[in-house]
Amino acid sequence: NSVSTPFADIRFDEKGYIESLVDKRAKREVRGEGYPLNTFLIAEDLPSAWDNWDIDADVQCKFKDASELVSREVISDGSVAYIVRSVYKISAKSSVTQDMIFFADSAEVRFDTGMDWQDDHRLLKAAFDTNIVEDFARHEIQFGYAKRPTTRNTSEEQAKFEVLNHKYSDISEARYGVSVLNDCKYGYDIHNSRMRITLMRAPTCPDRTGDHGINTFRYAFYPHENDWRYETVQKSLAFNILPVAKYNK
Repeated sequence: NSVSTPFADIRFDEKGYIESLVDKRAKREVRGEGYPLNTFLIAEDLPSAWDNWDIDADVQCKFKDASELVSREVISDGSVAYIVRSVYKISAKSSVTQDMIFFADSAEVRFDTGMDWQDDHRLLKAAFDTNIVEDFARHEIQFGYAKRPTTRNTSEEQAKFEVLNHKYSDISEARYGVSVLNDCKYGYDIHNSRMRITLMRAPTCPDRTGDHGINTFRYAFYPHENDWRYETVQKSLAFNILPVAKYNK
């Protein structure tokens, strides 16, 4: 139910979610109030129009942790990485097999995910409820980033309940922050200290089957001490642009 790396002391709850993550460098607990880190949240997703494109605001009231832990085992305990594989039943139809990876040379916690997705009109997120306090979050876009509020004080802010990014989203205080990196998931919800990445949707129009079947993807939770411009940008590039192996005959 716990692991210690060169960067953090981590404790898991009964479902294998991260109940506590204490950064050794900053001597700081990163998990805030709310759900444990990497909690799977699912909600009914029935937009009033444009099924394949829209997410309606009322979906925010429907999220719940309905997952069931089926199995959990350590599959690697070496000098480079410690890997825990968990299998979850997300719904009556869908399941997830996920490797949670802790590294010897990086504070990044990576989630290599394989999903058998068979639901219709459901939206799945991974929740990272932190204790970072900042009025704005940064979301990568082409050639830079968009700075968006984390508050919901005006109608304009309330309309930004789901926003896009490319390789990362980050929320940082003056000397500390956390980023969520991804390799193919581009919807985010950041409200106050809460970060949630959209993993799957299940529209049925115009494509009846949508993303049904086996899906594989990666995302990561990355606490950092230094400026996000150097830490997060470099890490997100490495996360997306993998090394190419070349063999000479």
